Amino acid sequence: MSLPHRSALFDSLATAASGLRHKFGQCCLRPVLHAFQPEAVLQIENLPPDQKLLALTIDDSPSPETWKILDSLRDHGATATFFIHGARIRDTASKQLMQRILNDGHEVGNHMPDSVPSLSLPPYEFAAEFERNHRILLDAGALPVRFRPSHGFYNQTMAEFLRTKGVELGYQPHFYLGLNFPWDVFFEIPQSYARHNAASAVPGRIVVFHDNQDRFDLRKNIINQTQRTLTSLPIFFAALEKQGFKAKSLADVEAAAVDFQQAHRTTNGSGFTPPRDR
Repeated sequence: MSLPHRSALFDSLATAASGLRHKFGQCCLRPVLHAFQPEAVLQIENLPPDQKLLALTIDDSPSPETWKILDSLRDHGATATFFIHGARIRDTASKQLMQRILNDGHEVGNHMPDSVPSLSLPPYEFAAEFERNHRILLDAGALPVRFRPSHGFYNQTMAEFLRTKGVELGYQPHFYLGLNFPWDVFFEIPQSYARHNAASAVPGRIVVFHDNQDRFDLRKNIINQTQRTLTSLPIFFAALEKQGFKAKSLADVEAAAVDFQQAHRTTNGSGFTPPRDR
């Protein structure tokens, strides 16, 4: 359970931190992150300013309450990319949830079998676990082409694996991360986190929510991130709609970017360069 009592100052600081707006991220944070992690995709590029699509991703599924997240997405006409921990597909209920994710038009991505920091794994173990999760997802009926390392960090050995073996398996040679820091992992501020993700909306921006019920907070208490997401999503969608934005999966947003580039080429007769989605 979450901590029953939290410092008001602690919450205030967390809320203030989560309120950093997209201009800081676009102008300052994004170039810094790319300097350290150049293979990271933080935002889908080549969307026109009036193509108001945000790339919605959900990490760590499935959980016993994933169906509630799916209901919320359906009710708001949204699609998402679910980055899946395959070891959690272990019974009939979780297999049915996976089938519903696919049937509802969402995308499935590889997030390693377990919630273990990918960066902590030796190269041989990372490769084995990546491929194990890939096989689990194939068995569940998915065709994953995007990868997000567990806990969000990677090194150059992992990057080389993705460029070689990952591409052979059908993956994009990028690490699909997100520019907004995942404050929901650390702090119980779902309303603030939802508003921050919506306020930072620019076409193609990648945002992250979580579907995890067995993660520990900084004080080793179990937290229910799924419940935080369920609280956040209605607030997030309402704020997005006021700005004219829609939340779509990475696949849907990338497809829109490619369509725009192809239409631009046809109109202007210029050469077409595939979008660099960073």
